Amino acid sequence: MIRQGYAHEYTYHLPYARQESYVEAYAQAAEKSVGLWSKSTCSGDTEQAAAPAQTAIPLGNAVSPVGNRCPPEAPIKGNITRTNERIYHEPGWASYNGTIPEACYATGGEAQAAGFRAPRGEQ
Repeated sequence: MIRQGYAHEYTYHLPYARQESYVEAYAQAAEKSVGLWSKSTCSGDTEQAAAPAQTAIPLGNAVSPVGNRCPPEAPIKGNITRTNERIYHEPGWASYNGTIPEACYATGGEAQAAGFRAPRGEQ
């Protein structure tokens, strides 16, 4: 991971096995501008905040979640998967408690109008 530019080398209080090779791999990754050092990622500034998304995903009448919860007036959890599939979850459904919402809706109909579908097996 260090060689490919996706990890830092950290030396804390004591040297460790293969430290020299890790330090060298770290320097080479930075010099070659790969991984974290690429201009298309974060140019080596791994402490910076992530850039905002380029385009907002329209969510209809959504209410913003509070942490991992939806407010009582909008208990339906709208979740967008890694493949951009939109799925909504209603209280009492098997996947509800484990779902982290991106949007909250008052009804399943509102979630459907925003392009969400019920999870397979829940209707």
